[in-house]
Amino acid sequence: MDLADGTLMYIANKEKIKNILSINSDFDIYRTLKKQNLNNLLR
Repeated sequence: MDLADGTLMYIANKEKIKNILSINSDFDIYRTLKKQNLNNLLR
């Protein structure tokens, strides 16, 4: 995880965001602190 991915994951956790728009396939692997996947809208 790089700094940009980590920042997006931090914001998603803090703001309770469940959807993300990214061409980065790593978001298929990352989990929130509650062990939930983010829904990547471009996948």
